[in-house]
Amino acid sequence: MVRDLTVRAGVLAAPTLLFYAKAGGAWAHDVYNVAVFNGPFSGTNIALGSGTPSGWTAGLGLEWAFFGGNWTAFAEYDYASFGTTRVNYTGATLIPPISIPIDVQQSANLFLFGINYRFGVGGRSY
Repeated sequence: MVRDLTVRAGVLAAPTLLFYAKAGGAWAHDVYNVAVFNGPFSGTNIALGSGTPSGWTAGLGLEWAFFGGNWTAFAEYDYASFGTTRVNYTGATLIPPISIPIDVQQSANLFLFGINYRFGVGGRSY
């Protein structure tokens, strides 16, 4: 799962429609498995690794206020890049276990949709 901390700036296209762009930092906690897919040991994990890469994110979206302004719906696209991270894989079936460093390059394309409700605010647009 990708987490982010961003700043958002937008322009009103209508009293109830906001177009915005956002940018900031992103991070994700990942667990990596290397498994055998063919033969008698199919499905066996032979190496495991984990990491928490960090990087940047940027996105575009729109948000629409409806039912008097307390409700909003949004759609957003975000791209996150984590660059290249060195992950130390540990052999799951080796005794003693050995560590194998492998460089992993990762990015993510995210599509978000949602509905919000603002408590205590009535009859207003953005």
